[in-house]
Amino acid sequence: MPRPDGLPEKIVWKELSPELRDAVLKWAREECANLSRANLSRANLGGADLSGANLCGADLSGADLSGANLSGADLSGAILRGSKGFISFGPIGEDGRIGYAVQHADGPMFALGCHWGNLKDTRAAIVTKYGRNSLYEKMIILAGKIVMEEK
Repeated sequence: MPRPDGLPEKIVWKELSPELRDAVLKWAREECANLSRANLSRANLGGADLSGANLCGADLSGADLSGANLSGADLSGAILRGSKGFISFGPIGEDGRIGYAVQHADGPMFALGCHWGNLKDTRAAIVTKYGRNSLYEKMIILAGKIVMEEK
């Protein structure tokens, strides 16, 4: 069903310039967007749905990612220096993954490969694969604490 205001339900990113520095995209829906090499430095991406987004090589330095959904997002090579509401950790686990913790109002959310979940679900998945009190489980707990303490 179309929106009553006539605007599209989703933003068509291919029509936008890759220069989005200082943009405010709070609560935007960008799922599966191709933002590779985009300049998103200092952008407000709080609450944005970046699920499945291609952020390879994107400049996210100083961006606010609190509340963002990064499920399935490709952040390889992304510049994350100084980003807010977000922490990367690793490599960890037998696959040498880089994990991501994102600050959300109800607690941290974690992106680990194709996994996107809260602390409870993420810990359960890690414990199932690596056992209780593994280094991986400890890293998840620590990353969650760090990202939630960030202002």
